[in-house]
Amino acid sequence: MQKVRKIVSAAVETTPFLLSNLITIIPYFMYIHLLNGRQVISVLPFVLFYTFRMTGIFLLKGLKETIEKYTLMIVALLIGSLGSIFSLLGEVYPTFYLIGGIGLGLCAAWLPPANVSVHFYEKKQGQAKMPNWQYLLVLLLLIPLFWGLTLPLSKQMLIVPAILTIYFIAAYYGIRRHPDYQLDFKHLSRQMFSLREFIYFALFFVILFLLRSGRLMFNEFYLNIAILGFTLLFLTLIFSLQRKYQQWVLPLWQNLITFLNGIFGNFIILFGSFYVSAVYGRAQLVYMLFIPYAVGMILASLFGEKVRRKTNKSLHSQLFGLGIGLLLMLIPSFFSLGIFVLTFFQKSINQWLNQLYDESDKIPASRKFTAKYATANLGSIFHQFMMMVGMTLVLYLRHDPLQSILLYQQQPVDFVAVMTIIKQVSIICLLIALIIVERIEKHAVNH
Repeated sequence: MQKVRKIVSAAVETTPFLLSNLITIIPYFMYIHLLNGRQVISVLPFVLFYTFRMTGIFLLKGLKETIEKYTLMIVALLIGSLGSIFSLLGEVYPTFYLIGGIGLGLCAAWLPPANVSVHFYEKKQGQAKMPNWQYLLVLLLLIPLFWGLTLPLSKQMLIVPAILTIYFIAAYYGIRRHPDYQLDFKHLSRQMFSLREFIYFALFFVILFLLRSGRLMFNEFYLNIAILGFTLLFLTLIFSLQRKYQQWVLPLWQNLITFLNGIFGNFIILFGSFYVSAVYGRAQLVYMLFIPYAVGMILASLFGEKVRRKTNKSLHSQLFGLGIGLLLMLIPSFFSLGIFVLTFFQKSINQWLNQLYDESDKIPASRKFTAKYATANLGSIFHQFMMMVGMTLVLYLRHDPLQSILLYQQQPVDFVAVMTIIKQVSIICLLIALIIVERIEKHAVNH
């Protein structure tokens, strides 16, 4: 009996790690099965989750006073649990899916940086990290989620939110038992948001919402407005960055690697799911994307640091690994293997970046990981729009109707060929980006 309690307690301790690494992808797979392109209620849960997941970090970045790390983690877990519960209730009343999408989206934006902050704080306090054998428990906890995602939609939308709710409750219980746990909002005031950062949040939210809504509701007007809005906002940000370059507190190469890591994270999940859904069907998402992603994530946690230590130039080896993953994706039969390799090295670089940001003395301790995740999310948003622009250009050059970008489920053109071209162009662009970032980092280190 004592051994059983020990195993259960150890499993509870792993749930924050599991949720912080998978909360960005599980609801994505869950809500994507609701899409039918005809009913707004089928589209909005996915759109709201994705939009809040991408922009929620800017709400944290815009706070004049930061939220204490344990407080943020508790808030993220509570909001995530509410999102799961309302997603579960969505089978009874579909409007509840909207609340579920918002809750899980905010959780996906806030839980990862909160969990990393807690991890590095506990590490400095001399607390032991999660032992390797507990990662086996993570794999066991993944099995119910994997099983749930393979069920028919009616059962999936009951089982998966129910499992997530259980995991959220377990994670909350585990954090509440921690001796340093506290809820601390005393520093927050009524005027708690920075106007400039809140405007950025609002603009990114609106254009992302229009982009995803236009894409999924087959509304070309929304799509065009979103792309135009993003282009104007992106040019404004470039102009602003050029003027304030000398005021940056972190070196250019570190910001670029963080930005690029966000691009790769979005490429794996967003493009990966889009490609698999269009070419192989949504039923293959779990097998071709979720499993290699989950295994790559766990193995990166186990061996990523060891791989970096065995190479003299750890960043170069990590970038080389990303390049290998991209090349594997060019071969159709090795697509899932490419996803696994990309995930392993993208997560490994993410760990390395966490260490860099934690060691930096140029950013206040309470804002280090908020800054890091905000930069990475900018990369994710940038990739999202570049992918849509790229799809438009490919269709135009093939003389296919541009409306095809909105109607891929009906396959009005040879969409497999279109997606293959987009995959190849994306991989070439990402390989070039890897070379550029490697050269910039090499020049900065040598000088």
